[in-house]
Amino acid sequence: MSENIKEQKNKKDEIKLNKKQKDVFNYSFKDEKKNLLVSAAAGSGKTRVLVEKIIDMISNAESKDKVSLSDMLIMTFTKKATYEMKSRIKIAIDKKIKSGEFSDE
Repeated sequence: MSENIKEQKNKKDEIKLNKKQKDVFNYSFKDEKKNLLVSAAAGSGKTRVLVEKIIDMISNAESKDKVSLSDMLIMTFTKKATYEMKSRIKIAIDKKIKSGEFSDE
């Protein structure tokens, strides 16, 4: 999926990102050799962009940042945000598995 979140599957699933969101999605941990902090106002799309980045990192064999989910430390500031992030990641993984898009190579 990398390289600017592939031109999406269909209009319903299309993800439109602003410049800062694209910067987060395209950030390469291996190139930058440092962690990434995403801080923005409520409702700005942090969770959506981070979930897309996480899914790309664990499912895309072509991703520069391919890693196992168990190798990640993902932190939020509230229990509600933690639940939301976990829920979205699980839904995205399930969707990838069902569609046959999940690459475990």
